[in-house]
Amino acid sequence: MLAALVVAVAACARDADLSFVGGKWWTGYTASWPHNGRIPHALFRIKGDQREVVDSMIESVYHYQPDCVAYQSGQHDHDVLLVCGDRVPLVVAETKSGEWTYLPLGLRRGIVTLPIDSLRSLALQQPMRR
Repeated sequence: MLAALVVAVAACARDADLSFVGGKWWTGYTASWPHNGRIPHALFRIKGDQREVVDSMIESVYHYQPDCVAYQSGQHDHDVLLVCGDRVPLVVAETKSGEWTYLPLGLRRGIVTLPIDSLRSLALQQPMRR
């Protein structure tokens, strides 16, 4: 009985660490092996009662309808990636020469705008994640 209670409390605490991004996308923490600490801001995709870690070291994230997120990750040289559905994330913007701003119609840096429709078309050509 006590074991079941511990498992239930752990599951609730784990879900309390999640922040809703949009659609089936969430950010939160994940256990880190081997030092058993927590890696901040993993990007999760929820499928039924399962959650899949898509990427980690997430620094910023923006949801694009219906099922895409753009995000910046320290794991990928702080570049901006776009992932749609169950596909592999795609680097869509490098940040070496400046930061990008997430806008409803795409990404902007200075006078340069990358339209989300064009980026989404590229991201939807990515292979499926396993």
